[in-house]
Amino acid sequence: MRKYKHLDLLRLHKQGYVDKDVKGFFLNEEPQFFYKLYRTRKFYINEEFDKMEEALQQLGSHSIKMKDTLQTKLHIDSIGFANDLLQIDFTFLLIQHYYQGKTNLPLISYRQLLAWILHEKKKKKMLNEIKKNRPTMIDSLKTIQQLLTTEEFFKWVISHQ
Repeated sequence: MRKYKHLDLLRLHKQGYVDKDVKGFFLNEEPQFFYKLYRTRKFYINEEFDKMEEALQQLGSHSIKMKDTLQTKLHIDSIGFANDLLQIDFTFLLIQHYYQGKTNLPLISYRQLLAWILHEKKKKKMLNEIKKNRPTMIDSLKTIQQLLTTEEFFKWVISHQ
C-alpha cells in the first residue's frame, strides 16, 4: 500500500513540506548521503510512485520469466542464475519497503531511490535482508535452494556474507 495518499500530501502541503501546482504535488531533489546532487530537479510525487509501481511490476514479471526459464532449460549457469534472482528480489524488496514507508528515507525521486538501492547493494548484505524479510514476494531463496545442490547452496550463502 502506498505510503502517501492524496490526503497525506494535502497535509504535507498545508504544513509547507511539499509544493503544489496544476500538475500535482512536487518537491525538489535534496542531497542525500548516497546521492550527489549536481543540480536540483523538480519531481512530482505521484509520478515517482507510479514509476515505483511500474518497476515492481517489471521486476515481478522478470522473476516469473526467470523461473519459467529454469523450468524449460536443462543447462544454465546455476550460480549466475541465483545471483541474478537475488539481485531482482533485493531490488524488489527495497522498492517495496520505500513505497510502503518502511524505510527512514524522506520523500525522494525515483532516480534517488535507484541510487539508494545501488548504495545498499554495495554493502553486500542482500542475502541477510532477504533472509530477514522472508518470505519475500519473489521468494528467491526457495527457488535458489531448489536449483543448487546442498553443497553449492552453502558455498553460495558463504560467498554472500
